[in-house]
Amino acid sequence: MPHMSGLELQLKLREAGCDLPIIFISGHGDIDMAVMALHEGAADFIQKPVDNERLLAVIASTAFESLSLNSLEDFVTTYKTACLQFVPFHCAAGKTAV
Repeated sequence: MPHMSGLELQLKLREAGCDLPIIFISGHGDIDMAVMALHEGAADFIQKPVDNERLLAVIASTAFESLSLNSLEDFVTTYKTACLQFVPFHCAAGKTAV
């Protein structure tokens, strides 16, 4: 991701009041990075190449946990107001390199 690391983005999102779950997907992560991300509240940390079944299971369980704690309206409002200001559209759409 250009201009900042995923860990930096996670911190900025938290500082902005965004409490959406974060699933890290990295081709360059290591154990220390994964531990730090999880310690800071990430829902999971997945190494590339991604196992599609695992990714779908993590997304499903994370979404279920998040949506059972908040209403869908709160989820959408939080995402639009707090998170999109930090994530360029191409990153949010999953079109990052690596």
